[in-house]
Amino acid sequence: MATGSRGWRRLVLNTGSSEKTALEVRAAGSASPLAADDPQVMRIGEGLQFEGSLATQKSVEIHGEFRGSIQSEATVFIGENAGVQADIRARVVVIRGALVGNVVATRELLLHANGRLTGDVEALTFTIEKGALFNGRSVMIPPHLKLRDPLVAAPAAPSDPAPPSA
Repeated sequence: MATGSRGWRRLVLNTGSSEKTALEVRAAGSASPLAADDPQVMRIGEGLQFEGSLATQKSVEIHGEFRGSIQSEATVFIGENAGVQADIRARVVVIRGALVGNVVATRELLLHANGRLTGDVEALTFTIEKGALFNGRSVMIPPHLKLRDPLVAAPAAPSDPAPPSA
């Protein structure tokens, strides 16, 4: 493990390696499901550090260090050398590196063979490849139940209850 400049630890793996589903990425053996020149992808490159909250409609690809929270209406991809400590809510989450945090994937979550996930998972589809490390709880969402839109907050409760009728 390496220690970041902020004092938190991340797992560094020394293996090398148009938006697709996680299963298509696995079948293709691609390092990233996201096109390298796609302007609809936000990237945090290797050697970069980001701390805070990120909410976007675009896909997010992380190869550096990220700490905070991520909400995306598309794909969140965590590269092999990435160290992420965040709660993530997205349509598709692909993990090839290390993630400490909870994940809500409204479509699917793929934990690759060299991926590490410590946290709880809520997903429609959750695939764990042989060799991956998962430490947490998982809740599978039945297809007939709709999850809320990742970027829409829960409706607020009424402030004043109606007075009882006589």
